[in-house]
Amino acid sequence: MEQVDYKKLKRDQLRKLVRNRTNTSRDDVRNMSVPEMRKILKQLDIDELSEKSNLQMMNLFPFDETVFSDYKEVGDTLRDTFHSGNSKTLESFLDKKGPDIVKKIYENSVKIYVSLECEMKQEGTENKAIVHLKTASEIVNPADDRKVFYEKLKLDLVNRLEHFQGKGSGFRLNRIIGLRMFQTKIMPLSGSKYIELPDWIKNKKAVVNVQNKDEKCFMWCILAHLYPVDQNPERVSKYKDHISKINFEGFEFPFQVKDVDKFEKRNNLAVNIVTHDVTGPAIIESYKVSKNINVDLSRVINLLLVTDESGEGHYCLIKNIDRLMNTQNSRSNKFCIRCHNNFYNAEKFENHLGDCMSNAPMQMIKPSNDYIEFSNIQKTQKHRFVCYADFESVIYKIAGVNNSLDKPWSENVGKHTASAFCVIVVDSFTQSIYEMKSYVGYNTILKFNEYILDVCARLLNKGDEKMKKLNNEEWEEYDSCKSCPHCGKAFQGDKVRDHDHWTGLYRGPLCKACNRLKRRNNFIPVFFHNLKGYDSHHIISDEESSKLLKEKGVEIKSISANIEKFISFSYYFHDDSKRCEIRFLDSLGFMPSSLDYLSSNLQDDECVITKKYYNDEKMFKLLRRKGVYPYDFIDSFKKYSNEELPPIENFYNALSGENISEENYEYALNVWGETDCKTLEDYTRIYMINDVLLLADVFETFRNVSLKEYKLDPCWYYTSPGLAWDAMLFKTGVKLQTIKDVEMYNFIEKGIRGGMCNTMLRYSKANNKYMSNYNSEEESKYLLYLDANNLYGWAMSQKLPYDEFEFVEDFTLEMIDDLVSKEKGCILEVDLDYPEELHDKHNDLPFCPENKRVGSTNKLINDFSPKRNYVIHYKALLQVLDHGLILKKIHRVITFKESNWLSSYIELNTNLRKNAKNDFEKDFFKLMNNSVFGKTMENVRNRVDVKVVSNMDKVMKLAASNNFKQRHIINENMILVEMTQKNIKLDKPIYVGMSILDLSKYLMYEFHYDVMLRSILQT
Repeated sequence: MEQVDYKKLKRDQLRKLVRNRTNTSRDDVRNMSVPEMRKILKQLDIDELSEKSNLQMMNLFPFDETVFSDYKEVGDTLRDTFHSGNSKTLESFLDKKGPDIVKKIYENSVKIYVSLECEMKQEGTENKAIVHLKTASEIVNPADDRKVFYEKLKLDLVNRLEHFQGKGSGFRLNRIIGLRMFQTKIMPLSGSKYIELPDWIKNKKAVVNVQNKDEKCFMWCILAHLYPVDQNPERVSKYKDHISKINFEGFEFPFQVKDVDKFEKRNNLAVNIVTHDVTGPAIIESYKVSKNINVDLSRVINLLLVTDESGEGHYCLIKNIDRLMNTQNSRSNKFCIRCHNNFYNAEKFENHLGDCMSNAPMQMIKPSNDYIEFSNIQKTQKHRFVCYADFESVIYKIAGVNNSLDKPWSENVGKHTASAFCVIVVDSFTQSIYEMKSYVGYNTILKFNEYILDVCARLLNKGDEKMKKLNNEEWEEYDSCKSCPHCGKAFQGDKVRDHDHWTGLYRGPLCKACNRLKRRNNFIPVFFHNLKGYDSHHIISDEESSKLLKEKGVEIKSISANIEKFISFSYYFHDDSKRCEIRFLDSLGFMPSSLDYLSSNLQDDECVITKKYYNDEKMFKLLRRKGVYPYDFIDSFKKYSNEELPPIENFYNALSGENISEENYEYALNVWGETDCKTLEDYTRIYMINDVLLLADVFETFRNVSLKEYKLDPCWYYTSPGLAWDAMLFKTGVKLQTIKDVEMYNFIEKGIRGGMCNTMLRYSKANNKYMSNYNSEEESKYLLYLDANNLYGWAMSQKLPYDEFEFVEDFTLEMIDDLVSKEKGCILEVDLDYPEELHDKHNDLPFCPENKRVGSTNKLINDFSPKRNYVIHYKALLQVLDHGLILKKIHRVITFKESNWLSSYIELNTNLRKNAKNDFEKDFFKLMNNSVFGKTMENVRNRVDVKVVSNMDKVMKLAASNNFKQRHIINENMILVEMTQKNIKLDKPIYVGMSILDLSKYLMYEFHYDVMLRSILQT
């Protein structure tokens, strides 16, 4: 078959081909765009070839990701290349592939990282795992030797492999699958000719701006710091005599930021860089913080890199970083360049540095609110319109590189192409289907996007009902109400009548602030079950849809765990001057179980949507369960024309490695007959619609449970932890103080060490009279398994910190009793010694575990080493002292108010779990407790920001940034760019999580030493 270049055909020629090769009507073809028709024809070519020859497909579509891809390029900006391997050792693979990899590197300035795909095998077993070893991004400039860069890359990969194999998992390299190289052209940041500083910087008199006419401003700044002058420090002539004293050999000018590390090492300096755009607002941002932390303070150099409207850069010397970055008039403030916080005296600053050095440099933003409390009043409203959706796919069996040494070079692998969708719009007020759309055919994602944009725009234009007249009783209630029912604040001339914008019915009095929050929502939620792991990839990756969204001015924003996992993403667009949002959400983020399991927990009376749709008891009974489907059998669009259900062996699922039972196959045949299916397309439509109906019933039931027990609608949230956190705040009414003192935040963070998991005695064999193989001549031995039931639930029910946090000086141990009598507690930083005479006694479970480096990884270790600057909860400290550890010194102490403020919420969910109707509800109420613990110690430092970008200039700009992590080509109109966070907000009550961890350890130690050991010793 000869490939046709459809791009050369005119519209009428394409229409004729589509009509001839499909059953599409003349009118439908007339409504198709040229790109749509090209895609359909290309898909038809693939369908025909998929039944013939994989090799022929590769020859016809060598760079098409629909079939096979080892090369991607977008314009002259992005390039991804895959270099397949067939090697047992990394060294042989890298030596063999080196020339080809070097040849593929752009000649321009480019940022490169690679991902090495390895098959690992666990020693002594047949267990195998695919591992991706990814390097950090490296800038390669035109003048850089590509071969030298590759040698560095080889060394990096060898070290990463050694690091992985040294973790203790027992996995060793079995074979190299291949290496993928990602390149992004950039405009590297550098400093050259003189740029005038804005007045607000000049007026601080903290910066020396050397007026150079060459491109060596970096050199002049270094010299200006090391050899300062009092008069005219801006003149180049003042420093020329010192040039030979610093080693600048081999460095090019303009000096690029990427060369700073090498320069520092060569000259034993530490160079920090902050940036400012002179055309923008008065903001200075951290750009690069030196890793060279051991140099003398006199050799620490702070530079300001300013850029102008042309993008040109210029280095200036910061002679007083405290004055430049201080927003107040106090001269005593010390500025930390690592976290961008000010400290009011040198002692505070020195104490802070020890903690700050243990974290990655990142600007820490203080929260604006004094307290964390329930404020999301709008989330108590039930969302009226909710969409539920699902896709089905054709799974093409195409040529995929295998590279196994003991298998053929290629094998059939599956490429999922969306081929059908169903969307059901549920009116939650009437618990009925407001609208439904199903589609099977080509251009599925494009058709889906066209529909979802249309239906959501229509839905968002509803709900502007004016308030109906109040009756006498409603007026009496309104007049008599003196305080806002939601926030509890007394009305101060701000009382208003709140009404439902969908129905027009009066809801009650509110203050103006709460009333604004409860106005009609401006987004429509669209739920998929497993959006994060599957459906999002379909929606995001479709090229024709990307063009459609771009044409309609749709902006895409995501909330992502990483570049591959979307927790949620939204379409933002304007309709009739209103900013609208379509929010795609994952029901699996609330209900982490299969749809089959979830739907099986529903009672018949809870299947409201399904029952209303079928409106026939017999059909409802047949279809109120999850169906069965021959996923892997559907390997081309042609299969949808099959006029009978495939045999049972074609229902084998390659993903699960299982086939369906005879009973399930009989059920499928029954569905085919009872629903009068004529083709596999009819069956697909029935199966898909039924899946979405069940999803709607499951989630609507879940919403009703949440609204009943917590007065909150899950549709407002992204995942269950967010729902659980608000439910806790709402139910308890607690106000948790935010920590605005950076030193205090870092101090508490040091105390978070995780949970213990140790095997002190690795092997023990039971031998007692109750065993069939009992040996009476050997010592009797019993093995006992014990588990702390609801360990964290117990800890969360104890007294926990919540308010009045402060550092206390001259603290003594005797002061703890006084604190406790006043409903207060404390967290301490102490030095402890572990007496040698306790080592044998405590060998089973030593106190005070510490995070320590073991080989190449960090582990929580229980040992007898002296504990220095150990952060610990006061109850845990008193416990370890009771058991013989010696307190040597108290460094710092934070006191706080404490109470059992969380216990009522824990008890609520415990009781709800006891009375749960099914296993799902049991799991859910347990999750609502555990999720709260996770939120109390959420690590905001590790978050990433995934941007969806369609502009190549923006991609280049993002890639040039020092917080660029990786990027992924979706298509030429859509690139995903993953960035690490530059700024973090200290708005998490980590003191709660730290206390829960220490209290849970307290219980385990108490049980071991005060219950188990005493019981054993007494017998």
